[in-house]
Amino acid sequence: MAASHLMGQLTYAFKQGNLNIIRSPFMSLVVVSTMTIALTTLGFLLLVISDLNTVSDTLATQLKIVVFLEDQQDLDRMASDIENIGGVKLPVTKITRAQALENMSETMPELKELYKEDNPFPATVEVEVTHIDRMQDVGDQIKDLPGTEDVQFNPELAQQLEQVQSGIQLVGSILAGILILATLAIMINTIQLAVHQRKQEIEIMRLVGAPHWFVRLPFLLEGIAFGIAAAGVSSLVLLFWRVVPYPQIQRWFSFLPLPTSLTPLLGISALLLGTGLIMGLAGSGLSVGRYLRLEFKDEH
Repeated sequence: MAASHLMGQLTYAFKQGNLNIIRSPFMSLVVVSTMTIALTTLGFLLLVISDLNTVSDTLATQLKIVVFLEDQQDLDRMASDIENIGGVKLPVTKITRAQALENMSETMPELKELYKEDNPFPATVEVEVTHIDRMQDVGDQIKDLPGTEDVQFNPELAQQLEQVQSGIQLVGSILAGILILATLAIMINTIQLAVHQRKQEIEIMRLVGAPHWFVRLPFLLEGIAFGIAAAGVSSLVLLFWRVVPYPQIQRWFSFLPLPTSLTPLLGISALLLGTGLIMGLAGSGLSVGRYLRLEFKDEH
């Protein structure tokens, strides 16, 4: 009996939520539009941050650690030892002494004949790291390997790229927080107007003894619907951006390793859906709760 009664209440709340949207299409459109603009801006911001981090990671991993070997060292053994170091991107590039001379001869052909009998160039191993913050640690470990004559890399540039990544994430987080709070404030005020329009309906429910959660439930369901709708539209806008204008931007900035995958959109869309649901629930819950507190205070 209790379960049937609860199901009836939930069904009524669901119907009321749908009716509220139908009765106030303009107000619903304002709320959904506001949320859509905010979520689209947030999604675009997250996508840009993701792309910039990918570019930074790609540029960082292209910063190579060049390892010069001592004479008579086994190149394959050294390469194997280096690959066993954590943070090294596999495989490493092995360059024999003959290959090193050949590479230098491409820019200075006279070297090939000059050093034909006595090649001064050492065998080398070129190493890339899996992440920018491992550059210094990997370089230091390679220096400690027996058979290493010299290790050359640019830790300062790696640190600068890492600082750029941290700065992008910090600024993005601050802007995202401000955007969400501003949208939530607008949404609360907008929904509160809608709640005020249904003052008589709420009063009737309160007079017949309806608990506060029952009064709130239709508006919470509205907020969920608003969040889903706004997140869906925002995800479609981001997909359009990625498929239509973005390829042209890639052609303009072909010198940068801009990502081409649509995979980041999946995570961002899921995040937008979660954010939309939270904003919808929070906006509706806070606005209705505030209205009920004010009405209760006026009555007493």
